[in-house]
Amino acid sequence: MTTTQAQSGGMTIRNQLNLLVLAAVLPLFLGFIYDIYQQARSGFERAKSDVQHLAKVASADAHGYFARTEQRLGDIARRVEVGSLDPARCKSLFADIETIDREYAGLAMIDRIGRVVCLAGGETDHSIEGLSAARPLMTQAEGPPRLLVGAPVKGAASGGWVLPLAYPVRGGEGLAAGMVIAAAELNRFQSLVTALELPEKPAMLIVKGGGMVIASSHDPDRHVGQSRRDDTLTRLILERHSGVMRGVSVDDVERFYGFQPVRVRTGSRSSAWMSPGSVESD
Repeated sequence: MTTTQAQSGGMTIRNQLNLLVLAAVLPLFLGFIYDIYQQARSGFERAKSDVQHLAKVASADAHGYFARTEQRLGDIARRVEVGSLDPARCKSLFADIETIDREYAGLAMIDRIGRVVCLAGGETDHSIEGLSAARPLMTQAEGPPRLLVGAPVKGAASGGWVLPLAYPVRGGEGLAAGMVIAAAELNRFQSLVTALELPEKPAMLIVKGGGMVIASSHDPDRHVGQSRRDDTLTRLILERHSGVMRGVSVDDVERFYGFQPVRVRTGSRSSAWMSPGSVESD
């Protein structure tokens, strides 16, 4: 069946809702999936409404998390800029350790060649999974200061997936002298939806702008690290920005998709976030 605007007609609809968030500069595609059963038009309309509502909730949550992270890492980076990358300042830079522990798997500061200068909480470098994976982001640190997002890594000890994040620290000539880096625990996005009153415990999917899946609560070892950049449906959602349509994604299951944009600003750039949802059709 071709990808068209959804028309439920008289068919029975098996509603499987995928709640997604996509971004351009902070390119993420966040999905929540659960199964419910409805009938024909009334079922689709209810599912459509649920998707749109949950998309707003999830978009606001994701927006808030990354905005807080950019603000927090940026504040630390600017405080370092007026001083130096001095280990003696670590305790004052990372004073709010309770918030850091709640929001991140780890937080640190590195110099230009990737050496750890400060590490929140006094942990060893290798004990905070995900921080080492943030070091390659140094190659992107020049240009306007902004939050940088790396590739996901699986924790060797915890078995959970974390996402490296970084914010450049400027030196005396305005060049990058280092970075404040953090590791985000990807299961924190799942906790939002499990707190909502949904018929089933939802699953989660996050895909980076190039199409790579960076988190999945359903069979993550199978999905994380896989690319969806050739997925026609994902490209159509980005092109249309908002609406409802019918389409088939990479799993070859036909669904109705409802989606809407949410704006997020990171550094000096604007990011376009999409919040689509899908309803499986029989």
